[in-house]
Amino acid sequence: MLKAERLFPYEFCISDKFANTKWILETATSIQYEGRRAALGYFMDISKGKQVEKERLAKEKLLAVLELAGAVGHELNNPLQVVLTCAEKLVPTSDDSERQSRLYGLLNNNIEKMRKIIHKFQNITQYATKDYVDGKKIIDIDAASSKPSSK
Repeated sequence: MLKAERLFPYEFCISDKFANTKWILETATSIQYEGRRAALGYFMDISKGKQVEKERLAKEKLLAVLELAGAVGHELNNPLQVVLTCAEKLVPTSDDSERQSRLYGLLNNNIEKMRKIIHKFQNITQYATKDYVDGKKIIDIDAASSKPSSK
């Protein structure tokens, strides 16, 4: 900055005497002081602004998750209704084999699981994540849903 090679102020973190983290905006300029060359530095605490920005980004992220969850829930619910209707037509009769009855039970159990997951999607009210593969994070549907469904 003193050589006029940088035009924008520096932003960095410091720890105050109470070990609180603070964000600082610093700029420096070359001046003449009592006939000699000197540096004049400005420091500004921008911690509150950084916190407001962090909260704004968190709200935007939550809004995006809520919008996506609502869309996914809606889009999956429609075909699920068709699957449910078709599955009702496959209810085994006394003439059907044990294997067919087991397959119907498996189908019915998984349709119910999908229904519960869709219900959780439609009731997401907060942003919550859990660890996934390779250090990635994914939405924790159970923690994010306001109405946990019974398993």
